[in-house]
Amino acid sequence: MEPQATESDARDDPKIARLTAILEASLARNLAWIGAADAKTAVIFGLDTAMIGLIAAAAPPYGKWTALGVGFTGAAAALLIASLASLCAAVFPRTKGPSGSLIFFGGITDRSVAKYREDMSRLDEEAYIEDLIQQTYVNASIAGTKYRWVKWASTLLYLSIVPWLPALYILFRDR
Repeated sequence: MEPQATESDARDDPKIARLTAILEASLARNLAWIGAADAKTAVIFGLDTAMIGLIAAAAPPYGKWTALGVGFTGAAAALLIASLASLCAAVFPRTKGPSGSLIFFGGITDRSVAKYREDMSRLDEEAYIEDLIQQTYVNASIAGTKYRWVKWASTLLYLSIVPWLPALYILFRDR
């Protein structure tokens, strides 16, 4: 008869320790990517609003608008506003995590501190690894969604330059 494994044996198992380290590092990378995506939104937001502000500052008084000025200005403004909307989607909080997680802040705060303490004291390596796997997957999905929106916002910003430059020329000319 083979002796039964104990909890301390699981902690000493190099395979479990290695898997835990890999998952913890992967989760940390995903969280960093989420932060990086959020940081990129600030730069794009600043450019979008500055470009919209310059259009507003260059706008001629009522009655001096030309069809060409309206067309280029409208196209630039629409692209810049769409870029801002994409940024809003990128930074919108996504807080749905694994149910019952002892790692995810939502799963932690759904419990009282006493219940959290009790659940943590009973946590075994297998449950911890499963929680890490679920957290890593959820955060990778969040990072992927954020980067798709940031990419779309960047693309719209770049495209807006095409009508924005002639719009500024026409608007300043017609003042």
